[in-house]
Amino acid sequence: MQTTLTADVPPLNDPGVTLLSTDQAALLELLDTVPTLRCSWGEPGDTGLSTNVSVVSADQADSVRDILNTSGFGCESQGDATICRIEQRGVSLDDKPYTRGETQAVQGSYWITTSWVNIDPDGYTQDILAALAR
Repeated sequence: MQTTLTADVPPLNDPGVTLLSTDQAALLELLDTVPTLRCSWGEPGDTGLSTNVSVVSADQADSVRDILNTSGFGCESQGDATICRIEQRGVSLDDKPYTRGETQAVQGSYWITTSWVNIDPDGYTQDILAALAR
């Protein structure tokens, strides 16, 4: 996955990227209180993604699932993980079409939040989950 992202949407962790990993206010509040590692791909602009990998308690994981289920995300179980997605398409103020969305996953004590614009790498979240399982 790193090879793909390096080729398709460099660089890793550009300091100018301010894209949050979620737009959900209740989830942003929780992110401020749990141990989190953040990374981003891309430069400030029209294409990129931002991911947080956080450690949560069982109660916090349940809260995340509840918020996602009531916020319009489509959720499904994949193994012992719950993966939720939401996507929207639009046209920017300068008449450029865009696609943006979020993919979130909860597996055990891990919570992964990713917000993306014009790039949604196939298998990205699953790759993170697999790396955490090692």
